[in-house]
Amino acid sequence: MDELLVSLDKSGKRSVAEELYKGMRCINGLTDGYFDFLSFIEKAYRDDFPKLNPQQQKSFLAIYRAVYYAANRGLLKLSVLYWWYSLRHLIKRTK
Repeated sequence: MDELLVSLDKSGKRSVAEELYKGMRCINGLTDGYFDFLSFIEKAYRDDFPKLNPQQQKSFLAIYRAVYYAANRGLLKLSVLYWWYSLRHLIKRTK
């Protein structure tokens, strides 16, 4: 991530670097922080992705995939916990 930010800054794409940096500040270890970061990445993608050189695009997409996975992995954990809690509650009610 740091290499991409430095590369963007050196190549005059400061607005993309700023969006990514703002997004990084949202990460708090919780699912909502990753989704907030993801929204900043998606905004930078919509606005500036075609302006990036191929190496920057490759790094950008790798970061997008990692953050997307982290955000959705958190949702998967929550849905499994909810399913487990609901199942336990249902079993208790039928006893």
